[in-house]
Amino acid sequence: PDTIKYTTLYETLVGMLAVSAQVDPSMRASTAAAGAEAVGPLSFLGHCAVQYTFSLVYKILLTLPPSVAALESLASPDVRLEGPWLLHALIWGPRASHKLFNGWIKDGLVRQSLTTQKADALLKSVTNVTSSLQHDLRVAGQVVTGLISKIHARATASVSTGMADCASFADLLLVDAVLARLQVTLDDGWQRGELDLRGASDTHDLCQALKITADQLPVTSLLSLIMLLTEAARHGIVQSIGSSAAAAAPTSANVNNKASSSSASAAVAAVPAVNLHESGPMLEAYSRVLAVSGDHGGFVRACLGRESRTTALNAALYNWTVNALDGFPQPQAWKSSQCGGDVLPGESFVSGVVLGHV
Repeated sequence: PDTIKYTTLYETLVGMLAVSAQVDPSMRASTAAAGAEAVGPLSFLGHCAVQYTFSLVYKILLTLPPSVAALESLASPDVRLEGPWLLHALIWGPRASHKLFNGWIKDGLVRQSLTTQKADALLKSVTNVTSSLQHDLRVAGQVVTGLISKIHARATASVSTGMADCASFADLLLVDAVLARLQVTLDDGWQRGELDLRGASDTHDLCQALKITADQLPVTSLLSLIMLLTEAARHGIVQSIGSSAAAAAPTSANVNNKASSSSASAAVAAVPAVNLHESGPMLEAYSRVLAVSGDHGGFVRACLGRESRTTALNAALYNWTVNALDGFPQPQAWKSSQCGGDVLPGESFVSGVVLGHV
């Protein structure tokens, strides 16, 4: 209807993407601690509701023309977008400069009472701000360093849970989407011949090739984030020891000999859950074991194998690695048949990463 406040509708839809935070135990616990009604772990039906809501709203936003206010925030280089609005920017920044979407977006802006000249100027401003490698590097650096600060703050405040819950689902989804966009932008620059890193032998040469300063290069921060998330993953695996999921997972005994499955499962179930209040040294010991062990080949050969770990630890590790992650796009899918035939292959790749998490 003509009387609808489109800006309000659009802002509400973008805000609804924050529903992904409902799956984070830390967020639900902090809500209860703040005096709100006590909330327990999200049920299976609750997870389904979050998945359905996020996926539906995300796809609706892909089909609606952006509001004037949303594009004005993209056109301002001083505005730092976060959370759902940054996810929104990852899609609509590149769309603003594409010939297929440009006219459609302009028509939507005119219908929102902008003149044709102002709509053209706004789209050019969005393109100038967002359509560059330097912009994507800056955004990636801000997101990575921001998440590192959050992880350190949460790990310090939540001694009882250690590193296991230090990074929220919404934070991981956002940083993965931002890095996916950066991958596409770097490859596009390389394909167009605008980026040549073959002569970059050190950080100075790399910054010159990328036309950025050393402070804008998020390599060190990204490596620090990888180390922190790896440590968090190990702590999460250790904490799952003794849980029902770990008890039900196949172990080395019943993988190699199905006849021994009952006794192996019983052995796993008999192992008590790791209590961080009482078993801090044990948690750290198990985490150190996981850091130098593995069952799959990689660039570095693992020091410890399955036989060097306890049955319970093997079960927890199996439960962690059994996920195939089939919902995510293939590496460099924007250049393959998976996304290569789409209007904006890079957008399809980024959206695939976002919806793969959900």
